[in-house]
Amino acid sequence: MELGAPEIIELVKNIWKTVLDIDILVDEDGTAKMSTAEGLMTSCVQITGAWEGAVAIYCTTGLARQVAAVAFDKSEAEVASEDMQDILGELANITGGNIKSMLPGPCQLSLPSVIEGKDYRFGVLGSQTWIQLRFSCLNQPVHLVLLQKDESPRK
Repeated sequence: MELGAPEIIELVKNIWKTVLDIDILVDEDGTAKMSTAEGLMTSCVQITGAWEGAVAIYCTTGLARQVAAVAFDKSEAEVASEDMQDILGELANITGGNIKSMLPGPCQLSLPSVIEGKDYRFGVLGSQTWIQLRFSCLNQPVHLVLLQKDESPRK
């Protein structure tokens, strides 16, 4: 099976609908801008083995709170930071696991990592962006980045 942006888009839509019963839409015109004013969250899983890379999901803290409220049947006021980390980590884990199943050869999936803050940079050393997709969910931006191991020689 060919793995590219169309397959990843369909996969992400199905996961968010199945897990959360929330529609996530492709942001084709880039109108859903990521703002650091309220804070951001990034969840990531790494894939190692025959193929090496990572899956990272970026969203606002506000969206993470809304999604956690839905996932754990709580009001937004009741949602703790751990709830937001749990659901974003699980979304990265499910997404990464599904992508892993479409990759060649045996691969393993890491435990999810989640970062939260207002002013941070996130990167996976030794990787390059393979696919970058922008979505909109509950009128807020969600970015998904698929990174792959950078095979170019170091100078």
